[in-house]
Formats: sequence, structure tokens, C-alpha cells
Amino acid sequence: MEIREIEILLQAFNATDLTRMAYSKDGISLVLERQSEQLVAVERPINLHPQLTPQAAAVNEIMPVAAVTPAAAFQASAPAPTPVPVSSPADLIKAPLVGVFYAAPAPDAAPFVTIGQVVKKGQTLCIVEAMKVMNEIQAEWDGVVEQILAKPEDIVEYGQPLFSIRRNG
Repeated sequence: MEIREIEILLQAFNATDLTRMAYSKDGISLVLERQSEQLVAVERPINLHPQLTPQAAAVNEIMPVAAVTPAAAFQASAPAPTPVPVSSPADLIKAPLVGVFYAAPAPDAAPFVTIGQVVKKGQTLCIVEAMKVMNEIQAEWDGVVEQILAKPEDIVEYGQPLFSIRRNG
């Protein structure tokens, strides 16, 4: 399990009202648990043998909330701060969901839009991938792209500004 996958799962978990979520892949289990507005993340190997050794039993015990804090568990993987937009909030296109931002339809393709480009309402601006589903984000009005506020393959949050588009008219 890669750190990027864990970050996506964490952001998806934070966007819900779930109190507990478990995920397994490649013999590794990840459990996210929310208690009293506190998030606990525990990663441990899945025990494939019916008899537990003393060490394996200790790994499979539930960790107390005080033992793992979100800041300590994910401090090294904290996303870089988003640049502060200079446009008015009314001119921002925001992420409608948590996912991975893609500026182009393929890694070797040209981006959907560039700074200074005129866009029409309904024109595709980018893709946000969430749970292996590619969601096209479209312009909500006619205008000119002033800023692209996310970088390719950034993990974006719900409501995070993606583009600043000056309205025509």
C-alpha cells in the first residue's frame, strides 16, 4: 500500500460521517477510526495463519486513541499548502469531491486548459479521479482562465479551489 493510497483513503474518510473504516490490500490492513472528533489510523499486516504468535497477537490488538494521533501518524505525508487565490470567491471553480487532480486527459496529452485561455460554460477544465472513476470538471460560466490552483496528481479536497476564471461580460 502506497502513501498516496493512504492519503486518498484518509481524505475520503474525512469527507464522510463514518466512525470506522477498514481497508485491505496486498496483505496490509488499514483501519481508520474516528472517536470524539479525533482520527486514528492503524496499519498492520493481515494474519493469514489461524494460530497467533505472541507478537502477532500484540499487533492485532486495538490501539488506544492516545497512542496514535493524526498529526503524528501523517506528519510526513501532509500535503503542501494550497496557493492563496487572488480572485474573488465568485470567480473560483472548486472541487466537487475529494480525489486526484489531472490537468490533461492522459499523461502525454496537452492540458485541457491553460492560463489565459478563453473557456465556454460546460467546457472540460480537468479530471478529478475518485475511487477509480474519472470525473470531468467543467466550466460553470464563460470566461478566461486566470489561475490554475492545483498541480497534476495533487490530492484535492471537497471545496478546494481548482481554477480562477474571470467571467466574461
